[in-house]
Parts: sequence; structure tokens; C-alpha cells
Amino acid sequence: MTREQIVKYFGPLTDDQADRIEAVQDAGKRHGQAGYYPDGDFSSDADWCYGVGAEIDRLETELDVDDGSIGYLYQEAHGEHFQDGTINPGERDSKHTYDFQFGAYGDTACSVHANSLESALELAADWLADNAPGHLISEEEMQEALQEACQERGFAPDDIDWSDLRGEHAKAIEAAECDLTHTEAGWLRSWEWSVSER
Repeated sequence: MTREQIVKYFGPLTDDQADRIEAVQDAGKRHGQAGYYPDGDFSSDADWCYGVGAEIDRLETELDVDDGSIGYLYQEAHGEHFQDGTINPGERDSKHTYDFQFGAYGDTACSVHANSLESALELAADWLADNAPGHLISEEEMQEALQEACQERGFAPDDIDWSDLRGEHAKAIEAAECDLTHTEAGWLRSWEWSVSER
């Protein structure tokens, strides 16, 4: 909330009260960015109990706020800015966290919250497309692999009937894709990515 929205929402406030409410919101943002309270349990930490949590209690008592809205202001700022080392920290309620390494030496890494490996890989590939697109196979590389697989079988890629894939046409496509992993964002070399779950 902006200061103007805070003053409007919480009623007539002194400058000191408005400053203190803004400071609560800022603390939520800072704590979120630092990765504090990943499970959303704000009551278990001394900083909460004796710091910002105590200040929220004081403000809500002082302003006769009985709906917890100053606490919610902190929680919303925390959630909006929460960082936990994943590319999708807002999905931290998912059942699993997957840590991916990409590249021949695993030098590109990202972590993802997801309910399945398949959905995690799709999110990671989308992230790669935006942040490290060199890990995705280019369309030209795919065409070269298909050209080679077709030549080995004595026909050209243009001869493939894509509406009726069987026989040597299907085998050529399978050969071109055999060491690749398909994602909606593009193909990955299967030997150039790995994943662990935590």
C-alpha cells in the first residue's frame, strides 16, 4: 500500500502512526526478500515476537484494529517479495522442490517448486528460454539431425508425411529425437541436464 492508501484504509492517523505502519510493510518486504518464514509461520522467531510482531500488536491495539489487517499488510508484503532460491517462490506450497543443473558441466542451475517432475521441467525450460537459451536445441540443429536421420534411410525430410507417421519415416524422427528431451520451450540434450528432488 502507498502511504496515502494506508492513511485512507486505517482512518485518521498521526504521521508517526503512518510511519510505523509503513515500517511494518517494509519489514514484510525485507523479510520476504531474505527468505524468512518460508513455511508462513511468523510466530516462531524472536524478531517476530519481539520486533515487528510486537509492533503490529501495539499498532493494532493503539488503533483499535480487531481484524488483523496490519498483520495482513506485513504478510502480503512478505509473500509478494518472498525469495527462497527458486524461480517460482510463490508456489512454495507445492509438494516438491526440484533442483536442476543444465549444460555439459552443470554450470547453469535453477530450482523449481512443482507437484511433478514433468511440470517442474516445463517451468525450468521456460526459465532457460528467457535466461540461458543456449541450452535449448535450435530449430536449425533439429533440422540437421532430422536431415541426417532421413539420409541414412534413403529419403529427404520433405518426403515425410507428417499426417501418417510410420515405417522408416517414424524411425527417422525417432532417431533424430532419441537423445533429446522435449519441452514446450524447446528440446534439451538429455545428457546435459540432471535433477534432484528435495
